[in-house]
Amino acid sequence: MEYYIYTDGAASSERNVIGCAYFIMTSETFIHTNTVRVENCNNPTQAETIAIGVATMYMLKNVEFKDGDTVGFYSDCLSTIEFCKKYIDNDLEVWTKNTLVSSSIQQLRDLRNIVPVSFIKVKGHKGKLTPNTYVDRLATFALYR
Repeated sequence: MEYYIYTDGAASSERNVIGCAYFIMTSETFIHTNTVRVENCNNPTQAETIAIGVATMYMLKNVEFKDGDTVGFYSDCLSTIEFCKKYIDNDLEVWTKNTLVSSSIQQLRDLRNIVPVSFIKVKGHKGKLTPNTYVDRLATFALYR
């Protein structure tokens, strides 16, 4: 089975808060979605990384993977994709004060040890309703809840 995970993050420097969201599906069915709000952080790249980590944690706890399964993360943030690829493909220590970011990388490493993981850059949400548009709206909503 191929799992598609769309993630997005939003940040508010005035509120010093981030919102992040994920949407998990297969070609046949919806699996799960969630939003997270994190206080005392306003970095959008970290928000997207945390969204990936939270989705990964859900997958690790709730999905029984079988041989041949794959997980693809779909993000419109190239810096997040590059950051995650850099740190999950080796055992480099993650240099960040944000423990949610370093925890997200560890979750990705754990997932990668079970199933192949890929990262796919998607175009930003430009008025067309897609899973990426959906998670963008959820992440923005998380800022204000």
